Amino acid sequence: DRQNSEVAALISQLYLKEQQALKREAQALVEKSHSLLNEFKLEEALELLEKVKEIYPESDLVERAYERIPKVQTKIELMKLADERVENLKRIIKRYTKISLKEFALRLKIDDEKELKEWIYLLPENMAVYIEDEYILFPLEEKNNKEKLEDMIKKISERLRKKTISED
Repeated sequence: DRQNSEVAALISQLYLKEQQALKREAQALVEKSHSLLNEFKLEEALELLEKVKEIYPESDLVERAYERIPKVQTKIELMKLADERVENLKRIIKRYTKISLKEFALRLKIDDEKELKEWIYLLPENMAVYIEDEYILFPLEEKNNKEKLEDMIKKISERLRKKTISED
């Protein structure tokens, strides 16, 4: 009987050690998934979280990681929208000298024209973007200087990207 209880104690210790090892592995995977979420690598993070659920189903760590996913998804969507807006902005600046505020907002997928007008108004003067009545002007002299044009596009694009990503 004593021998049976010693065997049971050893089995219990082995089980406990195995559970502790699984828990450590799960914690490491969850930490890695958090890092991946910080890098907006959603698919990879989800794969790791599924693995954690398989190896250590008792873990509440997974739930906390899953709580972050909607915010990360929103940020990813905003980053994609920012990329799209920047590409459209580049096309507009290169192809137009004058565009209506309404058309500009439509092409950049910005719903609030008043907010867009305010954003343009707050651009530094050296960016050579002006509002006249209900039109946005990109002066030709700026566009004829390729270096100035690229610099203007870069600076406005950076501001547009920041504006878009901060929309959440």
